[in-house]
Amino acid sequence: MKTTIIMEGHTDAAILRAILPHELVSACHFMPTTGGSTLVSVARTHLVKNHAPTALVLDTDTLNPTIIAENIQTTRYLMGIVAGDTPFDIIYFIPHIEAIFFEDTTLLRRIFPQFDDVFIRQFARTQPKDQLEVLFQEGGGPKTLNAFLGQLTSADVEKLRSAYPPIQQVMAFVTNNTKIAA
Repeated sequence: MKTTIIMEGHTDAAILRAILPHELVSACHFMPTTGGSTLVSVARTHLVKNHAPTALVLDTDTLNPTIIAENIQTTRYLMGIVAGDTPFDIIYFIPHIEAIFFEDTTLLRRIFPQFDDVFIRQFARTQPKDQLEVLFQEGGGPKTLNAFLGQLTSADVEKLRSAYPPIQQVMAFVTNNTKIAA
């Protein structure tokens, strides 16, 4: 059975598919859910039924380190009591997966000509999902996530892979739990 990545929604799945190396995307099964409240339940059920290595990818929806630590600890406990010997990991993006695009804004400046006119650093830090939507609406570049992801160069993708620890964690989990044909 393939390594499974369970995440919140199709947007997170599209971002991961665009950033992860092709061989890792091919080696795992993506399972988007309908939201955060069902995420842990879906992951637990998947572990019990399939005994497949499972990575739970989630947004923290907060910047508060205490809340983040408590949520991760609770999630790890809930997953651990059903996992048995099946490998699992919890990989979290603070506050949302879209934050990866705002770590280094060079690629956004290239893709969105009006970037400097609509970018607000604090907004991108606290609400990266919403800041990205503002760029789609007013940035003078692509209007959708898929169009934006389609404009990422291989250098952009490599930079995103190497610069953001949760992406590295996803890649390591899939690599360590999947036999990838050479």
